[in-house]
Amino acid sequence: MRALIITTEVQAAIKAAIERARQKPIPVEYLQAAEVHGRVIPLAERKPGFERGTASENVLIPVGYRAAISFEQQPPGLCRHLSVSVDTPGKLPNEPAVLMIMKPSA
Repeated sequence: MRALIITTEVQAAIKAAIERARQKPIPVEYLQAAEVHGRVIPLAERKPGFERGTASENVLIPVGYRAAISFEQQPPGLCRHLSVSVDTPGKLPNEPAVLMIMKPSA
């Protein structure tokens, strides 16, 4: 299991990313279409490093974590979206780390 270091600086970076993302919500039409440049891209076809057309706000968190934060216009209203990844291909973050990353963004 890798270490997760959430300093006051990391907490501030997460909060700043949330505010930047809140200022540019992803339109519901973009989400409903599930398209990138006019073509639906299934997960199985996404190449390493794939980025969707509308960028999330990203925060790099020691040691080897990345949090991508966006706000999405959904039919019920504005929803916050968090995606957490690690820098090792084929690996996923562990649940306690994701929960800790979520906490500063509450």
